[in-house]
Amino acid sequence: MEKYIISQQFLYSNTPSDFDFKLKSEGKYLSNEDFVAELKCSDIVFPMIHGKYGEDGELQKLLESLNINFVGSGADSCSRMYNKEMAGISILMKNGFYTVPKLVVKRSSSKGKITQDVTAFFTEELKNVNAEVIVKPVEGGSSIGVEKTAGISGTVCTIMELFCRGDFDALLVELMCVGKEFTVIILENKRHEPTALIPTEIECSGVFTQEKKYMSSERTHYYCPPRFTREVIDNIRASAERLFSIAGARDFLRIDGWVLESGELYFSDFNPISGMEQNSFLFQQGAKIGLTHQGLICYILNNAGARYNINFLQKCDNICKKKKIYILMGGWTSERQVSLMSGTNVWLKLLNSDKYEATPFILFREQEKIKVLELPYAVALNHTVEEIMYQYNSWKCRLEDNKDFYVVSDEIRQRLQLDVNSLCSIELKTCISLDNFISFAKQNSAYVFLGLHGGFGEDGSIQKMLEDSDVPFNGSKSATSKICMDKFKTGQLVMELGLNGLRTARKKKLSISEMNQLVKNNKVSEYWLETVKYLNSDAVVIKPNTDGCSTGVIVLKSFRDFDVYLRLIYSHNKYIEPNTFDNQSTMVALSTENAEEYIMEEYILTGNISIKSGVLEYGDKAWVEMTVGVLERNGVYHSLNPSIAIAENAVLSVQEKFQGGIGVNITPPPEEIVSAKIIDNVKYAVEKVAEKLGIRDYCRIDIFVHAVSGEIIIIEANTLPGLSPSTVLFQQGVKEVKPILPLELLETIIDF
Repeated sequence: MEKYIISQQFLYSNTPSDFDFKLKSEGKYLSNEDFVAELKCSDIVFPMIHGKYGEDGELQKLLESLNINFVGSGADSCSRMYNKEMAGISILMKNGFYTVPKLVVKRSSSKGKITQDVTAFFTEELKNVNAEVIVKPVEGGSSIGVEKTAGISGTVCTIMELFCRGDFDALLVELMCVGKEFTVIILENKRHEPTALIPTEIECSGVFTQEKKYMSSERTHYYCPPRFTREVIDNIRASAERLFSIAGARDFLRIDGWVLESGELYFSDFNPISGMEQNSFLFQQGAKIGLTHQGLICYILNNAGARYNINFLQKCDNICKKKKIYILMGGWTSERQVSLMSGTNVWLKLLNSDKYEATPFILFREQEKIKVLELPYAVALNHTVEEIMYQYNSWKCRLEDNKDFYVVSDEIRQRLQLDVNSLCSIELKTCISLDNFISFAKQNSAYVFLGLHGGFGEDGSIQKMLEDSDVPFNGSKSATSKICMDKFKTGQLVMELGLNGLRTARKKKLSISEMNQLVKNNKVSEYWLETVKYLNSDAVVIKPNTDGCSTGVIVLKSFRDFDVYLRLIYSHNKYIEPNTFDNQSTMVALSTENAEEYIMEEYILTGNISIKSGVLEYGDKAWVEMTVGVLERNGVYHSLNPSIAIAENAVLSVQEKFQGGIGVNITPPPEEIVSAKIIDNVKYAVEKVAEKLGIRDYCRIDIFVHAVSGEIIIIEANTLPGLSPSTVLFQQGVKEVKPILPLELLETIIDF
């Protein structure tokens, strides 16, 4: 295992694959001796490695052997909790906790032995040869490699597939739980006593996969507080605290489990290092008792430090007067979840600003009226707009039912000995109309930061309202916003530039009424043949003309695909299920705005680029998909370094664009793939496109570039590009000659 010190720039990458092929040239290699020396220079080490080496006790064993101070549970405790087989026996069964029937299957076993063991498990233990089971790695987390299956043959097939595609030494087969899933965080208080926070109930369609855990979608709903009785909540918390002590955990821990239909509690997984993305369960449950991100991390650090007689200095808040920033996010388009991710990220980053005081607001419709709700810290950390609206409606309609939540929260704060004066608000406020919100912003001389995407938020409508009220806001003005939302119109303006080697993708517009007529009159095949001839492309990309975030974007390869797509639109489906089309392994959201127009566009086949084991691999030089951030100030345009976007399937999915840990973006493009001369030309061209479109402040322009000829094809311009933690804009900013860190980039946008 190699160790490197990496620059701060790499921290804003979406995945390690974005940079691991650069480690040898840009990282600082550490020998084992150097690594130990670096560790010994620290006051305390905070392990943040998930899975092997980080949670299985190996790293902790090294730290203990070197007498190095560290946060979290010790080596023996991590080892017992990480291995699900060991945890089930030594922690749960031995101490009288309920467990479900399980079978462990080793990779080293033959298929015949696996079949024999699975058959015995179903017939002798489950006594139901058609039972539904979950297959998952014995060691691992983040819902990686978790599959639902049923029956003997289905289970054997799933086991063999998982062994083929994953580096798993052993798999666990266990009876599918029927009930309500939950997860609970336990903190060690200042008296070294475990204190469980308020559990989160998880409502999920199907298995709680990695995508459903980390990508915001209404198909997964988190309830905190959970919709359990007070008795069940108390039982979960008391049991979790007992398990914390039995496992010998320290500082913090997350335990997952089920409230079964029988009423039994089943604790299924121990997580020695809980996920710490911005709206993780750790921070959500912490916020429910008034702890901010910083407050929670400091609490854990201070308690761990006390174990080693280390006192950490507290950060002093800057009390100078700051300009008010009202961050508006959410909405009702298919892009509302990405808007929430972006807006929340902007808000959290601006909390560290010395210049601006940020307050989050959500935009929504209630009985056809557009309303705005100020969000307290805890509510702003919800994963979806629907979760926020659920909490708002619960608060509005059932205030009496919330008494238990406040009682339990207060009890937890007392046990943790929290200073109530330093806690964030958990109280919701009354919502107001959008007109009143704009008036409120004007009265307070506030700047409105639009974290909205698509439809009403990006088509110039809200921009016009703000312009008319003379309220400052980010992004382009209403006229430009309206143009850029229309991909067809954007393409026409790009062609008017007349730049040599620059064009837009060939496209054809199709109205929803024309779609219906094609299906009704059985003209789908005829129209398809006309279209592929017109576009000079065997495959066609179809998408709504005025939506983004990969909404409704599918590659069609035949008139049969076209017919399926038209019928999905005609039937008003909300989603396209995975594998409905070739190279479409993830779910694709369809427009919620009943899009009136779609465009059919030539499909550009890109070259094969991949990163395997830290090595950049690519085939013959061909078309490369890129995305480029552009900054504007006083009519002067500056292009950031482009990013190569690598799609696993035919087109970039919304997960690859915005979900942390999914999708690879290489910034800047390596010269062995695209020359510096071509990149300079790309920057010049996108600056001219931004100027032609009248872009203000910033934008993101998506393009294809031919790696040999340098020809550029413009796909679209985004006037309010996503600003989630995984966005390429932050990655591009830190790769400038003078790096622009994310907070500085946001402040730069606002300063414009």
